Amino acid sequence: DIGDVVAGLLTVKNLTEHLGKTYELTGPAIYTSDKVAGEIGTIIQKHVDYVPIPVEQWVGYLRQDPYVNDFLAQHLKELSNDIKKGLFDRCTDTVEQLIGHPARPFSAYIEENIHTFK
Repeated sequence: DIGDVVAGLLTVKNLTEHLGKTYELTGPAIYTSDKVAGEIGTIIQKHVDYVPIPVEQWVGYLRQDPYVNDFLAQHLKELSNDIKKGLFDRCTDTVEQLIGHPARPFSAYIEENIHTFK
C-alpha cells in the first residue's frame, strides 16, 4: 500500500496539491500480537502462538546482528515500547483517499508471502 501511495503521488498530474502535506498511512484494522499469530496460523493451517519476550532481551538479540547499529537498536526499542503503549492503535482511510482502494488487510500480506511463514 505504501508503494502504491508513493507511486501515485509521484505520478499525479497536480503535485502541488500534496506539497507540504503529511499523510498518516495505516492498515484497515488494529492488530494485537495474538491476532497476528492467529491470522498467520489460519492461513498456513497450523497453530501459531504469540510468545512475548522482554524488549530488552529482543534488543540484545538484535545487537548481535552486524547491520544493527546502536541508533537502530535504540529506535526499535522505543518503537516497541510505543506499540506496547498503543500509540499507533488507529486506522485511517488515507490510503483509499489517495489511491482509490482501501488498504490491504494483514491477511493479504501473509497470503502474498506465504512461503515466508511455512
